[in-house]
Amino acid sequence: MTGEQPAPNDNAPTAGAQAAGAQAIGAQAAGASPGPVRRRRMLLAGAAAAVVLALLAGLLVWLTSQDGDGGGDGRDSAAFQRDRKPFVEALVDLAAARGLHYKDTAAVGITERDFTVTQSGAVFGSIGDGVEKLDRDVLRIGGKTYTRWKKGRDYEWADGERKDPDGPGRWTIGSPGESYTLDPVMAQYLPPTQLALKLFDALDQLGPEQLPDPSDPDLPSLTVGGVPALRADTSAGRLIVSKNKPYRVLRLEPYDLRQQIKDQLKPREEGEPTPTVAPRLTTGPLKDGDSEGMELAPVSEDQADTMYAALEKYAEQLNGAVDDGVDFTLDGSGKLDCGRSGCSVRQKFTGKLSTEAKTRITGGTVFATLSATISIDGQPAGGCSVPSRAFPITGNGSVSGALSCSAPEAGPVFVAADAKAKAQAEQQARASGGRATVRFYSRADTLVDARALAVGEVDRIVDQVRRERRDGTCAVGANAGVRPSAARLTGGQSTHAYYALASKKAPAPKASCFELTDIGGGKLKTPAGLVYGPMKGGEGHRIFHVGAHAGESVKKGKKEHSIFTGQSSPLELVDEAWRKRGAPEPNDPGAYVVPMGRTVGSGGQKSIRVIVKPGTTEVISAYPVE
Repeated sequence: MTGEQPAPNDNAPTAGAQAAGAQAIGAQAAGASPGPVRRRRMLLAGAAAAVVLALLAGLLVWLTSQDGDGGGDGRDSAAFQRDRKPFVEALVDLAAARGLHYKDTAAVGITERDFTVTQSGAVFGSIGDGVEKLDRDVLRIGGKTYTRWKKGRDYEWADGERKDPDGPGRWTIGSPGESYTLDPVMAQYLPPTQLALKLFDALDQLGPEQLPDPSDPDLPSLTVGGVPALRADTSAGRLIVSKNKPYRVLRLEPYDLRQQIKDQLKPREEGEPTPTVAPRLTTGPLKDGDSEGMELAPVSEDQADTMYAALEKYAEQLNGAVDDGVDFTLDGSGKLDCGRSGCSVRQKFTGKLSTEAKTRITGGTVFATLSATISIDGQPAGGCSVPSRAFPITGNGSVSGALSCSAPEAGPVFVAADAKAKAQAEQQARASGGRATVRFYSRADTLVDARALAVGEVDRIVDQVRRERRDGTCAVGANAGVRPSAARLTGGQSTHAYYALASKKAPAPKASCFELTDIGGGKLKTPAGLVYGPMKGGEGHRIFHVGAHAGESVKKGKKEHSIFTGQSSPLELVDEAWRKRGAPEPNDPGAYVVPMGRTVGSGGQKSIRVIVKPGTTEVISAYPVE
């Protein structure tokens, strides 16, 4: 929230019969301004986490062939492998993509969404309800979600500060209730590898007779955007891929329960089969979402530069982001002083943090900035601003202080206004034969913002985007001459737990990449010797478990969730901690708290807790701690 306050300056040149033109500067009362005080969005400051989802930076394995279980269920048959091939190769392409473009509509049929997700999990795009003035841009990066109006509001700037009346608004964070409404929506848009892994799990549950035969002449015709397509009804939704090479994922959509009921009740001819009932949605982005269906377009290597250029541009604009979670009120005792050398502005303020802002702002400080637009005698006289300064948050979640700036360019405007008033006073004095006073006013419209990011944090986010753009897809570690480029890591499928495609070659691994070695059974070994493997009960993979600490938890009510920050990925930080480890905790032989000598968590944490199975290097969890 932003506070805005006009501050008038009463300048009163007085002319007498004997000494015309004498000038007096009246008292300045910043609080005595016409009209109500206006408030606006403001951003709080804090260290933003550099979010790089660990496995996506280096863990990509070509997924294709499936190991048969020899159980006689037909999974080893050539026909089944033929029917699987378009879906498997489409998911391989998805897993190896640099990013993924989503386009969908909410179930109510009004809200349209258009987002692009990078492999690291950064999301950017737009959301609209058919009313142009309500359309918003959305950016999720560094573990935080920012929004802005596609067409900005006047109240977002100090008077006269807005340059483009048709341009977008300012990036904001923390609007009341936004985290409860927007965060679940954003959680639907998974990075390409994560989505591919979930869809692979769902595809694995399908057996013979549950996949279409591409060569079947009686197969019902299906097209998506004019592209002939095949569909498979999975527990993640209806997966639609292109029918012909190169195989691509085209769409993922939920099931229409009403249509299924109609199909079941529709009269059938004798011998006509009963329509099959689609599986329940139990996994994937549609499970808890509100989408009517997602159009999917993987971002290829050739398209990656365009994607990252747009993301980098958005990230650079975060320098001006503000936070709705801090409600600023400007003090009426602000001050404006104008003279021949220019004008100076001083504005006091108080701010109150919302409940969400108290948990989001780290470091105990809010970074506030002041901007002021000045007019003298109704004429524009320039303005001034001050870079963000840190102000401490008190125990009750409030902040207060004062900011000052000066505008020397206002000096000539003041001189001209003073000369004009002096001439008028002299003229009136001569006409009346006595004294005359002519006043002119100086006014400052002030705006105090709380920045979302600390000084230098935007630069670090931009550097991370550039690094990801430059490095591209890292290798996991070559195995038998094959560069793994996507891995099926969810576990829980004893007979089809891991895939690799030896027939496809990929570029050699880059030396700067964090390499992981496949040691079998879905387990991956890091350079420091730590082992990440499938979790029990099909709950996922330890890579995902640790990688979840690269960003904010989307689970409501989860209070303890620390976030890694810095230029290194979580896996790299955990490996570094493992190499530095000392003795385990006295009461837990598998737990190590390792001081890192620098900040590694967005909450200012400088240590990492690594938990392994006692006596092994198999990771259970790892996260930043105080």
